[in-house]
Amino acid sequence: MKEKINRGDIRQCLDQRAYNRGKDYFERHRVLRVSIEQEDDISVELSGEVKGGGARVYQQEIFISRADDTVNIRGYCSCPVSFQCKHVAAICLHYATYLQKGKGANTQPQDSCLSWLDSLHETQAGSISQAPPAAGSQLLVYQLSSTRAAGKMAVSFYATRVLKKGGLGKGRTISLHNFGSAYHSPTYAQPVDLEISNILSAAHRSSWDASLILDGELGFLALTKMIQTGRCVWQDYRNNP
Repeated sequence: MKEKINRGDIRQCLDQRAYNRGKDYFERHRVLRVSIEQEDDISVELSGEVKGGGARVYQQEIFISRADDTVNIRGYCSCPVSFQCKHVAAICLHYATYLQKGKGANTQPQDSCLSWLDSLHETQAGSISQAPPAAGSQLLVYQLSSTRAAGKMAVSFYATRVLKKGGLGKGRTISLHNFGSAYHSPTYAQPVDLEISNILSAAHRSSWDASLILDGELGFLALTKMIQTGRCVWQDYRNNP
């Protein structure tokens, strides 16, 4: 679209409750993906995904058009509300914000992601010692590593055990399939691990791979949550204190 939309346009097209709750979702980074499907001078078609309650992820299809000074938004969602809901508002706010910054709706600051990783490595922010579990207990560890692709990193998953003498035992490599099911979740998987699994599953076709590339908005969101667990480490989880 030639002319940008703003928050006022979105507020006028949606009811106040949907707008306010969508704004909250947007600010809490619950928007997982925004894609421009079609665009011309006066309209744009968006598709997106927003994290709902629990581990649910909802899909949106949104049509935005402008005629003179009037903006029209029609947003459909897979949530129970189905039309002009808070998830639609969150997608529209994401789109409008990135337009106003001169960025496309599919962009996410890769440099910020990599800088954050550098900070993680230097300060040991992802060290498991931040929240020491009991000796003998099992836990899931996210191990980050570099890749040959510029600006991208990979994550591997390990199920390991805390040793009585300290540190971690030799764990076993696992995949999303091993810990990502809410119906057959292992004891070492916490609710946040299911959220991370859902995000990564939305970005990758296979849940059987032991290592996945972190890329784009979904990768950035997954990395955020991994770091917040206190179980995300760089290169070798057994050498982390």
